[in-house]
Amino acid sequence: MKVLKINNYEFEIKFSEINFRQRNYNGKSYITVNLTNEFFPTLVRNNIVYGSCDIKIDLEELKSIDDLVGKEYHGQIGTLNISVNNDGIWETNAIEDFSVKFIKRENKNLFFQMIGKDFIYEDSSRMISLYTTSTSKEELEKKFSLKDFYKQTIQREIGKSVITKYFIK
Repeated sequence: MKVLKINNYEFEIKFSEINFRQRNYNGKSYITVNLTNEFFPTLVRNNIVYGSCDIKIDLEELKSIDDLVGKEYHGQIGTLNISVNNDGIWETNAIEDFSVKFIKRENKNLFFQMIGKDFIYEDSSRMISLYTTSTSKEELEKKFSLKDFYKQTIQREIGKSVITKYFIK
C-alpha cells in the first residue's frame, strides 16, 4: 500500500528512490540509507501543497542490503526533512525522532513503513546506488557486501577524497 500522510493530509508520490552511503568512523562502518521522494500537488485548506521528503537513516555495522529486511529502527536514527510548497511559500520541517520498518525486498525495490510526528509513509522505493570514500574495494567488501552492485564503478576526485559510486544490478 502506498501512503504518504503529512498532518493528516494524503499526498500522491511522484517518484521515490534510495541511495546508500558507506563511511567509516571510529573504526566502525556506517551505512546511511538516503530515501528521497517528491509528491504531487494536492489541495489542502484551499492551498495548493506539494514538495519532497529527504530521509537519512544511519545504521551501524550493516553488512548487506538484505540485512535490512524485517528490521525496525526507532528513535533518533537520522533525520526526516519535509519540504513543502504551500501556495507558493516553501516551508521545511525536520523530524529526528521517528521509526522505520523495512518490510521486504523485491529485486531493486525496498518496501518500508515510516512513522513520525504528523507523518506516515508506506511505500516501496527503487534502490539506485551506493557511494563511499573508502579507499579500496577490498576494504569495503570486508564491511559491506557488494553482491547487489555492478563491478563497474564511477569514481570522482573531490579535494583529497576519491568518491566511488556503485550501481544496483
